[in-house]
Amino acid sequence: MLIHFAAVLYLVGVVSSQTNCFRHEHSTTNITGLSPCTSYIINVTSVGSSGESSQAVGTTATSAPDKVSQLKVTSTSVSTISIQWRPPSNADCLVAYQVCCSLADGTQSNCTTQTRHEHAATNITGLSPCTNFIVNVTTIGSSGNSSEAVDIAVSSVPEKVAGLETTGTSVSTITIQWHTPSNTECLQGYLVCWSLVDGDDNGCATQTRHEHATRNFTGLTQCGRYSISVTVVSSSNDYSEATNTTAFSNPPLRRVSNVRALETSSTSFLVEWDLLTEDAECLVDYAVCWGTGIFRNNCSSHPLDLAPAINFTGLKNCATYSFTLTARDESGESAANTISAILPLTPDNVSSLTTQSVGPSVIATWTPPSYRPECVVQYEICWESSPGNQNCTVQESSVTTFDITELTPCSEYVVGVRALGQPDNSSRVNTTANTAPKSARNLTFSFANATSIVAEWEAPSDQSDCINYYQACLVVAGKTVCVNQTRDITTAYISDLRSCTSYAVGITVWTDGARSSVLSEQVDTTAADGVNARQGSLEVRSAADEANGTPHIQEFIDKTDSKRTILQSLVLEMCATNCYSENLYLLPVFLTPSPSNVQVPDVPNHLHVNYAETDLLNVQWRVPTVNYECVQGYIVCWRSSGDQTEGCLNTTNLEQVITGLTPCMNYSINITAVGTIGASQTAHMSARTRSQAFNDISILEVKSSDSTTLEVEWKAPTKNSECVQEYKVCWIGQETGEEGCMIQTRAITKATITGLISCVNYTVNVTAGGALKNSSIVSMPVMTNSTLIQDKPAIQNLSLSRDSESNITVTWQPLVEGMMCVRSYNVCWEQQSHPEDSQCLELPSSEDHLTISGLHSGTTYTVEVSAVLVTGKTSEIIREDIPISAPTCLSPPPHLLPKQAWGPVWPHRTPKRRPCKRFIEYPDFTHGNHYLAIYLSDTYNIEKSVNISTS
Repeated sequence: MLIHFAAVLYLVGVVSSQTNCFRHEHSTTNITGLSPCTSYIINVTSVGSSGESSQAVGTTATSAPDKVSQLKVTSTSVSTISIQWRPPSNADCLVAYQVCCSLADGTQSNCTTQTRHEHAATNITGLSPCTNFIVNVTTIGSSGNSSEAVDIAVSSVPEKVAGLETTGTSVSTITIQWHTPSNTECLQGYLVCWSLVDGDDNGCATQTRHEHATRNFTGLTQCGRYSISVTVVSSSNDYSEATNTTAFSNPPLRRVSNVRALETSSTSFLVEWDLLTEDAECLVDYAVCWGTGIFRNNCSSHPLDLAPAINFTGLKNCATYSFTLTARDESGESAANTISAILPLTPDNVSSLTTQSVGPSVIATWTPPSYRPECVVQYEICWESSPGNQNCTVQESSVTTFDITELTPCSEYVVGVRALGQPDNSSRVNTTANTAPKSARNLTFSFANATSIVAEWEAPSDQSDCINYYQACLVVAGKTVCVNQTRDITTAYISDLRSCTSYAVGITVWTDGARSSVLSEQVDTTAADGVNARQGSLEVRSAADEANGTPHIQEFIDKTDSKRTILQSLVLEMCATNCYSENLYLLPVFLTPSPSNVQVPDVPNHLHVNYAETDLLNVQWRVPTVNYECVQGYIVCWRSSGDQTEGCLNTTNLEQVITGLTPCMNYSINITAVGTIGASQTAHMSARTRSQAFNDISILEVKSSDSTTLEVEWKAPTKNSECVQEYKVCWIGQETGEEGCMIQTRAITKATITGLISCVNYTVNVTAGGALKNSSIVSMPVMTNSTLIQDKPAIQNLSLSRDSESNITVTWQPLVEGMMCVRSYNVCWEQQSHPEDSQCLELPSSEDHLTISGLHSGTTYTVEVSAVLVTGKTSEIIREDIPISAPTCLSPPPHLLPKQAWGPVWPHRTPKRRPCKRFIEYPDFTHGNHYLAIYLSDTYNIEKSVNISTS
């Protein structure tokens, strides 16, 4: 059966009364006029030529949601477009929105989808500036079908300008410049607006893209603060975001000059300076800051109507004060001018000068002056043994002792000390000191038993007359025992000693309160039992007391030396009464050590730190493994790794608290077991006291600098500086952003920073670092010197070119491209014949040429160019001469020329080379001559020439 057309039947919902049918010849059709978001049943029945129809084939479909309305652009930027719309009124089947953006020609389309629950708005980002776009929004139904798209045309705004800055100002003008946008295809021009912040002076002006990216505002309110904006205007008249800046219509601030400090009393200064007379129309006041060292924390404002002077009173004697002057206006303050001054006073004399002689050295000690001790800069110490043989040295004011070495033994010296101050020094305080003799020689021990020893030595060579006496000393039971002998006796007998003990015997030579260096040797007493007798050298000289039968010993004589007298009687221990016969005599026997009885203890075990504090260490150990029964005590010694201070203690305990130590310090600790006849080897360990917080460094200052180097120095923290492990020195260039750091050890409190850029302001930070904490950063702003620039001209390749008979152009180049030292250029010119008529003009550092007009011909001009540095100083001046030649004058007029034919002045030459003046030449009707009428302008160029007819 051939089907000629189709009948379409659709049913809305379940209401049969809403059924509609129509015939259609094609196999596809569009059903229109439906309600949005509505479900429909669609039946298709084929109808034959006879009118008979087939069974209906049905399907279900939902109509799409309605389209959005009121689509609009809410904002645009360089790369973003924001839009919003109103959702359809019937949103039952609305699922999402599809937002598409393409170029105006339909290409480069990008689409995004957002749900119906999101706001009816979106931001389209990542766009190109100055570009036309088509944006459309389509609703998407629950069945996936979509509504008709709603379109809108929009353009992204142009890119805003960058680098807007003020390049020059004066009393009523401001000059700005900026960088053009990177995308200039749609750039049409700029809208430049200005407005006085505290007034009604405002306006706007446009300029095309072909003009320079700069603007000069003139006729402004003097000394006013202006808000300035620059906006890019595109070819479609879209405006970019405005770029804003603030500028002041005032001249650049000049540096205060001739700052000086005059001492008016012992505690006051009068600080004066020169008032600014140039470019001072907008000046507000002067700022004066002062303080000691680099810290100038006290500041005050000095009004313009007062005299340029301030009297500072109540200052400290001998302290260095710094005074800084700056000029200020509404835009800020000028470069600072800083001077330093000190109130000089003379310190009083030192007091309590004493001397102590040890060996060939004399230690002088004194007390600082009681009056004006802060004025002491150094101490001078002088000594002499005879007139004309004086030696002197100086040392810091913080040290009040001095060791004078390499002196002649047994000599008398005059020692003097005086305080050095500013401007004068104190008087010298003198005292006398006797140097000690040389030390004794060749100390030996001719006798030693369990309880006594005999020491022998030799006198110093060639100094017997200088010696008063000898002193032999050793430590017995924790006490120092000494025996004095006259200068004729060089031996000493010392008894009541401990057996099996090692003693250090020291011999000192004394004279008039001075002592020599100690000559020391070790000696061991013997064991109390198991001894061998020393025979034949000693005999007993005694008698029995027949009355009571008790033997006793009065004196011993050593037969080897009849001059030696034993100084103390030996006390004999006798047995009980039943142990000896009535007539028994006990002979004394001098004992020597028996090798079989020598017992030396082993090394102490398990040496460790029990606990540590900031100023003490508690160390413990165990007894030796071998021969521990021979231990009679322990020697505990320690030495610091820093200042090498050391000490020793004797103890019988197995622990020791070592006090008086320094925080944050490494210590080397040794423990030795002392036996009856000797000491063990040493047990060794390292320990460290606890860390303690320290404060900040102080007095950070610049010691020296040049164009590329800074040498800074500081004082270590005043509290617990020994806990500092290192110093971190960092710097950053304020104009360049250049930065760097370096580490110094705790022993070095200075740093040399190299590779810097001339005339850049640097901030130097120093931090003390430790195991417990770091100190706060101490900062110091500093500018590198411009000696590289000041010693040389800051410009090069100065050239002069003549543009016309009265104009010249001066051109120069900076010595170093991008030189940051130059603030501006000074260009001056003068006639060599009239130097008093010199004229000058200051130009920004960005300029490299100047055209000078209105010059007079027939003379030679001298042009000078120099650079004004950011430090306020001026570089070396570069000069060039250029002659301005006079025009060639005409010859005198003929004698027969009528007077009325002469011009105001007929051109002629004069000895003074005065230039030709404007003239008019007339014809001579009498002789029928024709003359040329010439008009010369003031610049001496021929402006017009014509032939004058006799008719």
